[in-house]
Amino acid sequence: MRNSLRYFFATALMCGLTVLVWSSADASLGTSNTPGVSWENNHIVYPVSTPDPDNHPPFTPVLAQAPQCVDLVHNLCVFVIGPNPADPDNNPVTWNYEWFVRTPGTGGQYLPDEQVYPWNHNTSCVPMSHLHVDDEWRVSVVAVDNGNLQSPTPAILSFPIVVANCTCVPFIPDGIRVTESYCITLEDDFYTMSVIGGSGELPVLTVRPGCDVPCDNAGCTPGDTSQLQITIFWDYVELNYTGPCGCFCLTFDRFLPVELISFDAHSVGSEIVVNWATASETNHDRFLLERSYEGEGWERVGVVQSEGSAALGHTYSYRDNPSMEGSYRYRLSGVGINGTVEVYPHIASVNYSRNSELPQGFALEQNYPNPFNPETTIQYSLADASEAKLTIFAVDGREVKTLINGFQSAGTHTVRFDARALPSGVYFYRLEAGSEIAIKKMMLLK
Repeated sequence: MRNSLRYFFATALMCGLTVLVWSSADASLGTSNTPGVSWENNHIVYPVSTPDPDNHPPFTPVLAQAPQCVDLVHNLCVFVIGPNPADPDNNPVTWNYEWFVRTPGTGGQYLPDEQVYPWNHNTSCVPMSHLHVDDEWRVSVVAVDNGNLQSPTPAILSFPIVVANCTCVPFIPDGIRVTESYCITLEDDFYTMSVIGGSGELPVLTVRPGCDVPCDNAGCTPGDTSQLQITIFWDYVELNYTGPCGCFCLTFDRFLPVELISFDAHSVGSEIVVNWATASETNHDRFLLERSYEGEGWERVGVVQSEGSAALGHTYSYRDNPSMEGSYRYRLSGVGINGTVEVYPHIASVNYSRNSELPQGFALEQNYPNPFNPETTIQYSLADASEAKLTIFAVDGREVKTLINGFQSAGTHTVRFDARALPSGVYFYRLEAGSEIAIKKMMLLK
């Protein structure tokens, strides 16, 4: 028989008795076999026990200590370790969790996590995917027994600030020495190391992911060299790493004698001409030229591509057209094909005046043609009249000829060099005027 059963729940608190009422339109359902349940006036009455006046609230939970480190690769959890028993009446208990977080944007205060992030955690753990570096978490835990009584006070636990990876402890040596290898650990930061024993020469470094050979430490996670930018100065090295925690084996192979054999700048008409020459180039990609106006900060003004690897180097020139007259300084950096940047210690200074006919600085130009056979032209400029000496040297340092040795007027001068009596090879020419000295390289090919 299909009963037309209508039901509803009604709860009434009368004389300490809570009653659950079911209503039926058909009284033929019979008598309930459930103890304490009866039909009254066409209703099923379920009596529910009243709270026990002798029941006591559970004890305040005892929590395990917070970990020393919290990171993005592990869930953040709290553990209840006591007391035992958890309830004075030995009633079963559950625990309620409420999480709070303090971030750089909360003004130094802990706020409920749902007010900061789009989630509300109410279990014992916060998943690692919900953690952020620099966050600080705190949890409140209360015990609740089966009579819905809570512990009188919550247990509070605060966690350390969240970092990217607890297993990563960045390490670099204070200084590096030639021929030695170092296992370094980096994590998304900027680092510097001093170069020990340098005296104007640039160090040559080899960096390998991991620390197996030659660093003899195979237990670390290799870093990502594609996210490591190295800038080399003669007395220190900068490391800019944007990747996750990782180790590298850094070997200081040798000192590379400064590749630049000349670097100068001078004012010509409305331009400043910057010239430089290299003694050799290996695995070189480009030059970065920077300038400073009136002693202010450096700004990049030009990029010059390398002429390619060469045991005897190349000569380069760049024409700058500043918008203001005044004092300028120039410096040069070299970028290798692996992205390593070397900042050369040379500084070229010049006083710039638009449309000036006389040179505004001391300058020695690259000879032309170069290579040559057997004659070439050398041009130089003097800002002031002074004694000047222009000398030719062989590659072993022997002086082979003096072209100029005497008083020279201010201005631009040109001299021819005839090398008929000399064998093929590399030669250097040196200009001295007052306290200024410049050296450039040339090649005689017969």
